[in-house]
Amino acid sequence: MNEQRLQVYCQLIKSLLDCPNGQEPEILAANTELLDAGFLQVLAVVAEHFAEQGEENIANWLRNLATQLTPKTTPITPQDIEAYKATEYIERSKNRNLVELILNRDSRTIFPPEVVTQLEQLENEIASSQYQPQNGKAENPTDLAQHLQQLRQHRQ
Repeated sequence: MNEQRLQVYCQLIKSLLDCPNGQEPEILAANTELLDAGFLQVLAVVAEHFAEQGEENIANWLRNLATQLTPKTTPITPQDIEAYKATEYIERSKNRNLVELILNRDSRTIFPPEVVTQLEQLENEIASSQYQPQNGKAENPTDLAQHLQQLRQHRQ
């Protein structure tokens, strides 16, 4: 923010403070090009200055004005949506990994021995089935992918 813009912001704030009660909307409407993030920053600094000087009424009035001028929401962009999806995926993965760690650690005390044996067999089959496509040894990748999906569903 340059010095000239800062002076214009300060003049607008002075006009708002000096005007008769009720004329503030007219002054703001005539200066909409100045109502930006820079103005809100200066407004906060001036409000803090008045608060330090013991002028709480003026400081609170300026803070209230800043609150009224602050946009309530910002538009959601496609990047925001993708970031949200990525964060959700990471959280689900962390939770799934945590559950798997707990189950692996405590499965013998939680489940009957035959269930533990069946789970271990499924895990081994899934691991060997995943090994095949990763190392180029799968004869029919489509069938293998379907088989893996069935195994995973059965494991759940």
